[in-house]
Amino acid sequence: MITSISTCSTHWQGKLDDYEYFHLLNTLARQAEKKPETDKLLLAKARKLLEVSSRVVTSRTEFTTDPMVVLEARRELARMIELMSRSERSSAP
Repeated sequence: MITSISTCSTHWQGKLDDYEYFHLLNTLARQAEKKPETDKLLLAKARKLLEVSSRVVTSRTEFTTDPMVVLEARRELARMIELMSRSERSSAP
């Protein structure tokens, strides 16, 4: 019983992390769009990552069950958040 509660809790924590990653990256991209000095290629890559990959989800009822695919998608989002954050800091006055 405790194992299934722990597994369920871990599952939901992952979902919250996913939401936070998408929200943060979207916020960074929106801020970057307002700045003329923004790296347009980096911004385009960020926008592309905000479109949920078909490797992860193909419809509301069809999605991967491969945890490695999900983890790699999360890593890509995290890397882009780091890049966009660095870019934001370096362009700050």
